[in-house]
Amino acid sequence: MEWLDDSKACLDVARIMLDEVNELIQDSIQNDDLIPYLKVKIKNLLENCRSPLDYSANYIFDTYCRKLYTKKELRRFGKPYFPIRKEKHSFDVCVRDEFRKLSTRRKDIIEIFESCQAFNGSSWLQNLSFLINENKHRNLTKQKKSHEYDLKHLDINVGGTRIFFDDVRGSDVGTLIKYEDEEINLTDSSKKYINTVDGTVSVTYYFKDINANVLTTLSEIYNGSIRVINELEKVIERG
Repeated sequence: MEWLDDSKACLDVARIMLDEVNELIQDSIQNDDLIPYLKVKIKNLLENCRSPLDYSANYIFDTYCRKLYTKKELRRFGKPYFPIRKEKHSFDVCVRDEFRKLSTRRKDIIEIFESCQAFNGSSWLQNLSFLINENKHRNLTKQKKSHEYDLKHLDINVGGTRIFFDDVRGSDVGTLIKYEDEEINLTDSSKKYINTVDGTVSVTYYFKDINANVLTTLSEIYNGSIRVINELEKVIERG
């Protein structure tokens, strides 16, 4: 089935992009110039997760519903999309109007559609829809950066004074230490104050509008999309 092959190809690329997003996030610790590329990569990843859902919706509509609409209705109706609704009533109306008689003919498909909706406690599909719309209609989705550090040992030199720190952990702090009006920033590539450091400093990004970790959100969207496609593949093959 072409819709399935195309869907799996999109999701294979999305899996690779997820790893690339993670790499770009960490590389951006030292190079802010990478942030625009990170935004574009996120945009493309989201689209590669959304497209399979719409491919499946098109196939399902063409197979089970199209013949039940008049030509005039089809012209007005346009292209079918995967249903995404916050409320159960709105979802039911969408299915009734846009996938005519599917609830009676293929209840198993409707159950898969319904399982990932926000009113069933699943957030990934609603997040996908929101982030896609933000990217397309306004600008690339805004992110906020958070520094996270886990240092076993830190040895710094400030104004001729050598200072030692052990077991330093925290987040949302770019400037970790202030000593005699000097700021020691562990994310500064020059690291002019640092003698030795044993530990890690990483960067995490959050989607501002939904206040959610970028990598966690993208992973949930990817996993949710591939689960839906796999479940639809099973029930459609059974007939």
